[in-house]
Amino acid sequence: MVLWLLTGRKINTEDDAVKVMDLLHEMGPDTVVLTSTDLLSKHGDQFLVALGSQKISKVLSLFFPQQG
Repeated sequence: MVLWLLTGRKINTEDDAVKVMDLLHEMGPDTVVLTSTDLLSKHGDQFLVALGSQKISKVLSLFFPQQG
């Protein structure tokens, strides 16, 4: 919800997330990290997806096992 308020864009796919991170970079921050997204993990529904990006490097995807 916060990203939608900042950018006016919803995130439904990893590609959407990359576009939103690019928009956030244009707003100023060199590093952007999206945590606890609702994105589906390619490792199954027992994993949370987090994404990170820096202006000068590629996007890093992280997958965390869900607890509880």
